[in-house]
Amino acid sequence: MWSSEIVNRIIKIKIYFFIALLFNTTIVTAQIRSFGFYVAPTVNYRTLADNLNYLKKFNSKVNLFNAGFFYSRSISSKFIFTTGIDYSIEGYNIKPLTYYSTQATFSTKTRLGYVGFPLIIEMKVLQIKKFKISIAPGIINKFLVLAHYTPYNFIVLPFFNSNQFPKPTEIRLSNNDLNQLKYNRYMPELVGTLAFSYTSKNITIGMAPEIRYSILSTTKEANYFHTYPEHLYSYGIKFFISKNCKN
Repeated sequence: MWSSEIVNRIIKIKIYFFIALLFNTTIVTAQIRSFGFYVAPTVNYRTLADNLNYLKKFNSKVNLFNAGFFYSRSISSKFIFTTGIDYSIEGYNIKPLTYYSTQATFSTKTRLGYVGFPLIIEMKVLQIKKFKISIAPGIINKFLVLAHYTPYNFIVLPFFNSNQFPKPTEIRLSNNDLNQLKYNRYMPELVGTLAFSYTSKNITIGMAPEIRYSILSTTKEANYFHTYPEHLYSYGIKFFISKNCKN
Protein backbone atom coordinates (compact mmCIF):
# COMPACT_ATOMS: atom_id res chain seq x y z
CA MET A 1 0.00 0.00 0.00
CA TRP A 2 1.25 3.45 -0.86
CA SER A 3 1.41 5.94 1.96
CA SER A 4 -0.83 8.99 1.92
CA GLU A 5 2.24 11.18 1.41
CA ILE A 6 3.16 9.36 -1.82
CA VAL A 7 -0.44 9.56 -3.03
CA ASN A 8 -0.51 13.31 -2.32
CA ARG A 9 2.73 13.80 -4.23
CA ILE A 10 1.36 11.87 -7.22
CA ILE A 11 -1.79 14.02 -7.17
CA LYS A 12 0.27 17.21 -6.99
CA ILE A 13 2.44 16.04 -9.90
CA LYS A 14 -0.67 15.36 -11.98
CA ILE A 15 -2.09 18.78 -11.10
CA TYR A 16 1.18 20.52 -11.98
CA PHE A 17 1.38 18.56 -15.22
CA PHE A 18 -2.20 19.53 -16.14
CA ILE A 19 -1.55 23.22 -15.35
CA ALA A 20 1.67 23.17 -17.35
CA LEU A 21 -0.07 21.50 -20.28
CA LEU A 22 -2.95 24.00 -20.15
CA PHE A 23 -0.54 26.93 -19.88
CA ASN A 24 1.54 25.64 -22.76
CA THR A 25 -1.54 25.14 -24.94
CA THR A 26 -2.82 28.61 -24.15
CA ILE A 27 0.53 30.23 -24.90
CA VAL A 28 0.89 28.38 -28.20
CA THR A 29 -2.59 29.18 -29.42
CA ALA A 30 -2.44 32.74 -28.12
CA GLN A 31 0.41 33.38 -30.53
CA ILE A 32 -1.96 32.93 -33.47
CA ARG A 33 -3.48 36.26 -34.42
CA SER A 34 -5.12 37.79 -37.45
CA PHE A 35 -6.00 41.17 -38.94
CA GLY A 36 -8.78 41.73 -41.42
CA PHE A 37 -11.81 43.65 -42.59
CA TYR A 38 -15.43 42.88 -43.43
CA VAL A 39 -18.47 44.33 -45.13
CA ALA A 40 -22.07 43.22 -44.65
CA PRO A 41 -25.22 44.17 -46.59
CA THR A 42 -28.05 44.12 -44.06
CA VAL A 43 -31.82 44.30 -43.72
CA ASN A 44 -32.82 46.79 -40.99
CA TYR A 45 -36.02 47.26 -39.03
CA ARG A 46 -37.35 48.35 -35.64
CA THR A 47 -39.43 46.67 -32.93
CA LEU A 48 -42.25 48.50 -31.15
CA ALA A 49 -44.12 48.12 -27.89
CA ASP A 50 -47.24 45.91 -27.95
CA ASN A 51 -49.58 48.91 -27.66
CA LEU A 52 -48.06 50.27 -30.89
CA ASN A 53 -48.68 47.19 -33.03
CA TYR A 54 -51.06 49.17 -35.19
CA LEU A 55 -48.08 51.14 -36.52
CA LYS A 56 -46.29 48.08 -37.85
CA LYS A 57 -48.26 48.03 -41.09
CA PHE A 58 -46.81 51.46 -41.92
CA ASN A 59 -43.22 50.38 -41.25
CA SER A 60 -40.98 48.91 -43.92
CA LYS A 61 -37.56 47.27 -43.80
CA VAL A 62 -34.62 48.86 -45.56
CA ASN A 63 -31.36 47.58 -47.04
CA LEU A 64 -28.32 49.17 -45.42
CA PHE A 65 -24.83 47.98 -44.40
CA ASN A 66 -22.09 47.72 -41.81
CA ALA A 67 -18.33 47.41 -42.26
CA GLY A 68 -15.19 47.40 -40.18
CA PHE A 69 -11.72 46.21 -39.29
CA PHE A 70 -11.01 43.49 -36.76
CA TYR A 71 -8.18 41.97 -34.76
CA SER A 72 -8.41 38.37 -33.50
CA ARG A 73 -6.24 36.40 -31.14
CA SER A 74 -6.51 32.75 -30.10
CA ILE A 75 -6.98 32.14 -26.38
CA SER A 76 -7.18 28.34 -26.66
CA SER A 77 -7.47 25.67 -29.33
CA LYS A 78 -11.22 26.33 -29.68
CA PHE A 79 -11.75 29.94 -28.66
CA ILE A 80 -10.76 33.20 -30.32
CA PHE A 81 -11.20 36.71 -28.95
CA THR A 82 -12.06 39.42 -31.50
CA THR A 83 -12.22 43.19 -31.24
CA GLY A 84 -11.83 46.08 -33.66
CA ILE A 85 -13.84 49.01 -34.97
CA ASP A 86 -17.25 48.82 -36.62
CA TYR A 87 -19.28 51.35 -38.58
CA SER A 88 -22.97 50.76 -39.26
CA ILE A 89 -25.87 52.62 -40.80
CA GLU A 90 -29.19 51.53 -39.29
CA GLY A 91 -32.77 52.67 -39.63
CA TYR A 92 -36.17 52.07 -41.19
CA ASN A 93 -38.81 53.65 -43.40
CA ILE A 94 -42.36 54.69 -42.55
CA LYS A 95 -44.83 54.41 -45.40
CA PRO A 96 -47.05 57.42 -46.15
CA LEU A 97 -50.55 57.42 -44.72
CA THR A 98 -53.25 57.38 -47.39
CA TYR A 99 -56.76 58.64 -46.67
CA TYR A 100 -58.45 59.43 -49.96
CA SER A 101 -56.09 58.14 -52.59
CA THR A 102 -53.52 55.43 -53.11
CA GLN A 103 -51.24 57.90 -54.87
CA ALA A 104 -48.63 58.22 -52.14
CA THR A 105 -45.36 59.87 -53.06
CA PHE A 106 -42.77 59.69 -50.28
CA SER A 107 -41.80 57.70 -47.22
CA THR A 108 -40.23 59.07 -44.06
CA LYS A 109 -36.68 57.72 -43.81
CA THR A 110 -34.70 57.47 -40.58
CA ARG A 111 -30.96 56.73 -40.77
CA LEU A 112 -28.63 56.46 -37.78
CA GLY A 113 -24.87 56.10 -38.04
CA TYR A 114 -22.90 54.35 -35.27
CA VAL A 115 -19.23 53.75 -34.56
CA GLY A 116 -18.75 50.64 -32.44
CA PHE A 117 -16.13 48.56 -30.67
CA PRO A 118 -16.96 44.84 -30.71
CA LEU A 119 -16.07 42.33 -27.98
CA ILE A 120 -16.68 38.87 -29.43
CA ILE A 121 -15.79 35.33 -28.46
CA GLU A 122 -15.61 32.88 -31.37
CA MET A 123 -15.95 29.16 -30.69
CA LYS A 124 -14.90 26.56 -33.24
CA VAL A 125 -17.67 24.02 -33.86
CA LEU A 126 -16.21 21.98 -36.71
CA GLN A 127 -12.96 21.94 -38.64
CA ILE A 128 -12.16 19.76 -41.65
CA LYS A 129 -8.67 20.47 -42.92
CA LYS A 130 -8.74 24.11 -44.06
CA PHE A 131 -12.49 24.58 -43.71
CA LYS A 132 -13.97 25.78 -40.39
CA ILE A 133 -17.41 26.45 -38.94
CA SER A 134 -17.73 28.54 -35.80
CA ILE A 135 -20.23 30.54 -33.78
CA ALA A 136 -19.42 34.00 -32.44
CA PRO A 137 -21.69 35.73 -29.89
CA GLY A 138 -20.76 39.07 -28.40
CA ILE A 139 -21.58 42.70 -27.80
CA ILE A 140 -20.76 45.86 -29.77
CA ASN A 141 -20.39 49.05 -27.75
CA LYS A 142 -21.71 51.63 -30.20
CA PHE A 143 -21.87 55.41 -30.20
CA LEU A 144 -24.24 57.50 -32.29
CA VAL A 145 -22.26 59.87 -34.52
CA LEU A 146 -24.85 61.05 -37.04
CA ALA A 147 -28.55 60.95 -37.82
CA HIS A 148 -30.63 62.17 -40.72
CA TYR A 149 -34.26 61.81 -41.73
CA THR A 150 -37.05 63.16 -43.91
CA PRO A 151 -39.39 64.90 -41.46
CA TYR A 152 -42.79 64.41 -43.10
CA ASN A 153 -44.82 62.65 -45.77
CA PHE A 154 -47.00 64.09 -48.50
CA ILE A 155 -50.05 62.48 -50.03
CA VAL A 156 -50.84 63.93 -53.45
CA LEU A 157 -54.56 63.66 -54.09
CA PRO A 158 -55.84 63.44 -57.68
CA PHE A 159 -57.49 66.87 -57.59
CA PHE A 160 -54.26 68.62 -56.40
CA ASN A 161 -51.34 69.70 -58.49
CA SER A 162 -48.28 67.70 -57.41
CA ASN A 163 -46.13 70.84 -57.84
CA GLN A 164 -47.85 72.25 -54.75
CA PHE A 165 -46.13 69.60 -52.65
CA PRO A 166 -42.35 69.80 -52.96
CA LYS A 167 -40.29 66.75 -52.16
CA PRO A 168 -39.22 66.75 -48.49
CA THR A 169 -35.55 67.50 -47.92
CA GLU A 170 -33.33 65.18 -45.95
CA ILE A 171 -32.20 66.85 -42.72
CA ARG A 172 -29.04 66.06 -40.80
CA LEU A 173 -29.24 66.40 -37.02
CA SER A 174 -26.53 68.26 -35.13
CA ASN A 175 -25.14 67.16 -31.77
CA ASN A 176 -27.48 69.64 -30.06
CA ASP A 177 -30.43 68.19 -31.97
CA LEU A 178 -29.52 64.67 -30.90
CA ASN A 179 -29.30 65.76 -27.27
CA GLN A 180 -32.54 67.75 -27.36
CA LEU A 181 -34.40 64.82 -28.91
CA LYS A 182 -32.90 62.68 -26.12
CA TYR A 183 -31.23 60.08 -28.29
CA ASN A 184 -29.27 57.37 -26.52
CA ARG A 185 -25.80 58.30 -27.73
CA TYR A 186 -24.39 55.07 -26.27
CA MET A 187 -26.02 52.00 -27.80
CA PRO A 188 -24.85 48.52 -26.75
CA GLU A 189 -25.85 45.93 -29.32
CA LEU A 190 -26.00 42.14 -29.06
CA VAL A 191 -24.56 40.26 -32.02
CA GLY A 192 -24.65 36.61 -33.04
CA THR A 193 -22.73 35.13 -35.97
CA LEU A 194 -22.40 31.75 -37.66
CA ALA A 195 -19.14 31.84 -39.62
CA PHE A 196 -17.93 29.64 -42.49
CA SER A 197 -14.29 30.16 -43.39
CA TYR A 198 -11.53 28.69 -45.51
CA THR A 199 -7.82 29.19 -44.84
CA SER A 200 -5.10 28.94 -47.47
CA LYS A 201 -1.56 29.61 -46.32
CA ASN A 202 -1.86 32.80 -44.26
CA ILE A 203 -5.12 34.13 -45.73
CA THR A 204 -8.62 33.35 -44.46
CA ILE A 205 -11.78 34.21 -46.38
CA GLY A 206 -15.32 33.56 -45.30
CA MET A 207 -18.95 34.50 -44.97
CA ALA A 208 -21.14 34.70 -41.90
CA PRO A 209 -24.90 35.12 -41.44
CA GLU A 210 -25.27 37.64 -38.63
CA ILE A 211 -28.03 39.20 -36.54
CA ARG A 212 -27.81 42.32 -34.36
CA TYR A 213 -30.23 43.71 -31.78
CA SER A 214 -29.93 46.97 -29.84
CA ILE A 215 -30.29 46.60 -26.06
CA LEU A 216 -31.48 50.19 -25.49
CA SER A 217 -34.17 52.17 -27.27
CA THR A 218 -32.99 54.72 -29.82
CA THR A 219 -34.36 57.53 -27.62
CA LYS A 220 -34.86 57.93 -23.87
CA GLU A 221 -38.50 58.90 -24.37
CA ALA A 222 -41.00 59.27 -27.18
CA ASN A 223 -40.89 62.28 -29.48
CA TYR A 224 -42.45 63.37 -32.75
CA PHE A 225 -40.13 61.24 -34.85
CA HIS A 226 -39.62 58.18 -32.61
CA THR A 227 -41.87 55.98 -30.52
CA TYR A 228 -40.69 54.56 -27.20
CA PRO A 229 -39.37 51.94 -26.81
CA GLU A 230 -37.93 51.61 -30.30
CA HIS A 231 -35.28 48.89 -30.63
CA LEU A 232 -33.36 48.50 -33.87
CA TYR A 233 -32.33 45.16 -35.28
CA SER A 234 -30.71 43.91 -38.46
CA TYR A 235 -29.74 40.70 -40.18
CA GLY A 236 -27.46 40.07 -43.10
CA ILE A 237 -24.43 38.22 -44.42
CA LYS A 238 -20.94 39.38 -43.55
CA PHE A 239 -18.06 38.80 -45.99
CA PHE A 240 -14.59 38.92 -44.49
CA ILE A 241 -10.92 38.39 -45.26
CA SER A 242 -7.99 38.29 -42.87
CA LYS A 243 -4.24 37.72 -42.74
CA ASN A 244 -3.00 35.25 -40.11
CA CYS A 245 0.24 35.74 -38.22
CA LYS A 246 2.27 33.66 -35.81
CA ASN A 247 4.77 35.04 -33.32
